[in-house]
Parts: sequence; structure tokens; C-alpha cells
Amino acid sequence: MIRPTIELIHHLRVLLFMMIVMSFLYVANLSPIDISVFLGAKIGSAIGMNVGVPENPFNKLALQLDEKEVRLNEQEKKLDERADALSVGGNIGLWLMVIAFGIGALFVLILFNFYLDIKRRHQD
Repeated sequence: MIRPTIELIHHLRVLLFMMIVMSFLYVANLSPIDISVFLGAKIGSAIGMNVGVPENPFNKLALQLDEKEVRLNEQEKKLDERADALSVGGNIGLWLMVIAFGIGALFVLILFNFYLDIKRRHQD
């Protein structure tokens, strides 16, 4: 019983080895593309090979767009910081009600002042 099983495993050893390797890659969440990129980078660094694209108008334009995007992101951060610094903090509706109440109180005081002025003129 054991001998036929061992012979079968011996005949299918490459398939068994591939199943073990594939299960390891599945558990490690690696794809063949990731592995080939890693191996290509290792071989390229060992040989001392550099890969590049010759400079053309499209490359320059893409580089300028990337630089402009970085600048715009920095400006956006600065504007957000300024907006946070200028924000009143708390509830805006509450502050509007306080301001409206203050304006109303000043209006009442001005009317009271006019009333007292008119009353004083009539007494003189």
C-alpha cells in the first residue's frame, strides 16, 4: 500500500512541487508579474543596466504637469491652513445671532437717545 503511493508521488513530484510553490505564492499574495518585476530589477542591478526613454516633447510636458500638480497641491495646503486660521471656530449661526442682537441693542440705544434729546428740547 505504501509502495504504490510513494511511486505515484515520485512520478508526480514535479506536479506536487508546482502545487506547493503555487500555494505559497497564493498565501504570500504574489503574482507572476510581481515576481518577474522583482527578478528583472535584481538582474538589471547586477548587470548595471539603465533603462530610459529619450527626451521628447511628451516627456517634458508630463514632467511640467507633475511639477505644476505639486505646486498646486502645496498652494491648496497653504489655503486650507489659512482658512483654518481664519475660521471663527464653533457654530457660525450662533455668532450671527450674537452680532444681530448687538446691532439690535445699539439701534434701541440710539432710538432712546433721540427720545431723550426730543424730551429735553421740549422742556427747554
